[in-house]
Amino acid sequence: MCEVDCIDTNIKRWIRDAFKDDKFKIMSIDKTGSTSEGEGYIGNISFVTVTALTPSNNPKIFNLVIKYAKSLNPEEVLLPFQLAYERENLIYGTVVPAFHEFEKQYNNVITDKHLPKCFGTLSYGKLNILILQNVKAENYQLHELHRPLNLEHLKLTFSSYGKWHGLSLAYRHHRPKKFENMFGNLRRCVLQDVMELSHKAVQTSEECMYIMLENNNELKIMEKLRKLFPDGFSSEIIRVLKCQADEEKIVLGHGDCWNNNFMYKYSELDQSKPESVLFLDFQISSPGSPVLDLSYHLYATASGQELAHLKELLDIYYSSLSDTLKKFDCDPEVVFPYSELVLQWKKYSAFGVMMAIFVLQFLLADKEDIVDFRDVGGDNFSATLLKLAKGNGRAYPRLLAAIKHYLDFEDF
Repeated sequence: MCEVDCIDTNIKRWIRDAFKDDKFKIMSIDKTGSTSEGEGYIGNISFVTVTALTPSNNPKIFNLVIKYAKSLNPEEVLLPFQLAYERENLIYGTVVPAFHEFEKQYNNVITDKHLPKCFGTLSYGKLNILILQNVKAENYQLHELHRPLNLEHLKLTFSSYGKWHGLSLAYRHHRPKKFENMFGNLRRCVLQDVMELSHKAVQTSEECMYIMLENNNELKIMEKLRKLFPDGFSSEIIRVLKCQADEEKIVLGHGDCWNNNFMYKYSELDQSKPESVLFLDFQISSPGSPVLDLSYHLYATASGQELAHLKELLDIYYSSLSDTLKKFDCDPEVVFPYSELVLQWKKYSAFGVMMAIFVLQFLLADKEDIVDFRDVGGDNFSATLLKLAKGNGRAYPRLLAAIKHYLDFEDF
């Protein structure tokens, strides 16, 4: 009970610190909820309602999300996760304001349409706190975790990624020195640190995949995968991350592209076709190939039915990216031609398949089998995956569809 009370006391302190330079008088701060174990997040997320008075004494309600580490003692937080909290604060505290200023120069609005509003990036020593708008109050909602995204959702996210990636490409084109100075602080790949910590779990997820394939007599697929990735998935993921970091044509990637890091808004009449999407969670965001975002998102969220539309989705993505570049007075053929997208897809799309094989096995687990992602390097995590594999598990149809699509896709 003491720990809960301490967290609630700290939340009130963080809110007051975030609002101290504003002209609002805070009247009340109420914690209305929080995420639970097994939702795939490495930290705590609390939902808070703040009631305040404006300078003209009018009441105003703020619905907020507060992100912070599972432990308020930074010494108890593993280094890769500590870096993740720092990374997201850097994105919202430094990169987003720079993008805002750049967008205004060209009379464009991209960041505000794709990210929740930030109310504060706070640091207390090594403890990092992020306070964002709770967009549930604006009728945005998460997609159901266990269901794949339908084609309409994927079209929207690919189009939105085209805008987000186009913005960072345009910023780099017009302000190369500022880009390098700003993104130099982001060069360290947090995901690579997380993957090194998760080496055992990634190996186990690969072992589980081969168990499921063998159980279903998919011997030819097993042979192809072992020939393509003789050193294993963990080594291949790290190799791709290192290799793509040296590309000349890079974007600021979203990073963690599974279902729960997107929120959609729908019309009241049609819940199958979203009107807009917001990107959540930039904890492993880094400069790199756009294909990391695209392939990870596709293979981790789609079923075989949607995977068949990859060429269409890439065309939608590139059309959006191209239009965005033109709005910033950039020539797409110079800054990022379609041929570059095709080349990078061929070089790096294996990343998305391997990430999907890793994340889907625990994200699609039944409630009684859910494990805490902070334990990703431990024996319990691996034991749970092995248990699920022996019964094929809910993830198998999605994994098989992703693997078959990756091995067979040649539609360029």
